[in-house]
Amino acid sequence: MATASIRAHVPERIKIVKRRVVRIAKRTADKVVLGGVARPWLSVGHPSAVTQRSRPHYLIVRYGNYGPDPSYGDSSEAVLLERPLAATGRCTYEQFFWDRDFHGFPRGDWALLDRCSRARPDAILLSSYDPTNPAQARVETIRILRQSWNIPIVAFWWDTCWNGFWPSIQPILRFVDVHVVGDNPLLTFVEGPAGRVDRRRFVALWSSFDPELYVNPHRPRDIDVSFLGQVAGYRSERLPYLEHLQAENVPLFTSLLNRADQPPLAKYVEFLQRSKIGLNFSHSADSHQLKGRVFETMLCGALLMENENPQTRCYFAPMKDFVTFTTPADLADKIRYYLAHDEERAEIAARGEGRTRALYNHEIYWTRIFDALEASQTWPL
Repeated sequence: MATASIRAHVPERIKIVKRRVVRIAKRTADKVVLGGVARPWLSVGHPSAVTQRSRPHYLIVRYGNYGPDPSYGDSSEAVLLERPLAATGRCTYEQFFWDRDFHGFPRGDWALLDRCSRARPDAILLSSYDPTNPAQARVETIRILRQSWNIPIVAFWWDTCWNGFWPSIQPILRFVDVHVVGDNPLLTFVEGPAGRVDRRRFVALWSSFDPELYVNPHRPRDIDVSFLGQVAGYRSERLPYLEHLQAENVPLFTSLLNRADQPPLAKYVEFLQRSKIGLNFSHSADSHQLKGRVFETMLCGALLMENENPQTRCYFAPMKDFVTFTTPADLADKIRYYLAHDEERAEIAARGEGRTRALYNHEIYWTRIFDALEASQTWPL
């Protein structure tokens, strides 16, 4: 029996060994290819030791386009990263785009190394990185930048509320100085085995938007209720609410198209500026998520209505800064109530907008990040 049991496990053990051998071979190949071309640069020191600057200079590594078709316009990362950072006036920066400047391994990796060699940034702001994505830099390249060249790295994670997030970032965990989490103030992934990590490196923030675009111009609010999201995939949980509103003849302006077919950003913002009430749903793939639409709605002066959840409560008080609902019927009743009570609706919307602008603006956002980056240089990586 014992022999039969051992034999039954042999194929699985062979598979495990093969996978390990493949991983080791891949890492070794990466080191040979990247090490060979990068060797002349490996003596490059930290930029501050080479060049005197009046302000720090950063390299933003992000996607350039909103989708695979460049006609869709600039990536949302321009609104979330570049423009808010530029508005602070506290640094200079340049950009490297995954979809424009990176052209596969190894040329794309060499291009990123070459850009860093020439720019000598004080830090790399690394956005939307996936260690398994062949259209992005290899982990070995990230290691060279951080360990060999001593360039600090700040990683921005936009979608952490799925069970695979924590395993997905393990390959670069030891090469990142600060992890910025904008969708998960509870840091729900730092539990269980993840609880052993240095939580100081994970900065729970929010979505910081372009302060020149997301304003409240006090337009006439001729849209009663708007929902400008999607309903495909895990988002299908939103459908019962929207269908109930439709069945109850509740006025609702929607845009339920796929991401690539959503209205242009300027039009999207205009719809929110014209809305009395903006709906949002916090459900993500595996848990509740602090959606960027929370801040977009409030910055545009509309009353936010969102399903009850623990994430948004971290920053806003229910029924004071925004209105929560629990069921489709509850949502319909509250929409009718606040459409019939304009003054009460406007008061809650104004408190939500005021709190967002006072406590969750781009200046505070970037101050928190740069303070964490400075502090992290004294922590063992």
